[in-house]
Parts: sequence; structure tokens; C-alpha cells
Amino acid sequence: MRIYRYRSSEPGLHHRLAVAVGDGAPVDLVSAWIAATGGLEGDLGPYLSSTLRLIEGGPELWRSVREAAEAAPAEAVVDGSAPDFRWLSPLDRMASLRDFLGFESHVL
Repeated sequence: MRIYRYRSSEPGLHHRLAVAVGDGAPVDLVSAWIAATGGLEGDLGPYLSSTLRLIEGGPELWRSVREAAEAAPAEAVVDGSAPDFRWLSPLDRMASLRDFLGFESHVL
């Protein structure tokens, strides 16, 4: 499973996650999840909108996301040709390099 992050010009959409299974096209994660489960229950929102949260969610969540992506309807496929569409860095927040850069030999 591959994880993507993107920004679209659609109203209300900011940074979104998409996933692709195998050679499949990326599908919007929230759209695929809603189509597969019928809604967003509980506290799943952060796990479906943050790459790091999704990774931290663990194998059970990954399995559920994979199943939702495989069952996603055609409408959930991300349209990369839409106006103002942009692929973003897959990670939504980067770990600090401060400690790493404190040791000069690690940089060289």
C-alpha cells in the first residue's frame, strides 16, 4: 500500500490522504473509507487525514484502510489533472533534525 498526500481546489478540501494498493490508482482515503464503512465513526478522523497518525495506527488500521481502498468506488479515484491539484510531501510533519545536526560527523 502506498500513501500519498495532496491538495485539491475543491471547496472544503485542504490536505488529503490518498492510498493505492498494488498497481491501482490512488483513491481519496476518506471517500474510500466512507464508501466501505458507511461513515466515520469515533475518533478516526485524525488517522485518516494525517500520514504519521495513519502509520502510528498500526497493522489493524492498515488492514482496514487497505480493504477500504480495494473496495473504493470509481468516484474515489484522485483526479490529478484537476485545476490547482498538487501532490504534496507524503509526511505531514517532519521530525526535527536538530539533534541529528548536533553531531557534525553524522552530517558529513
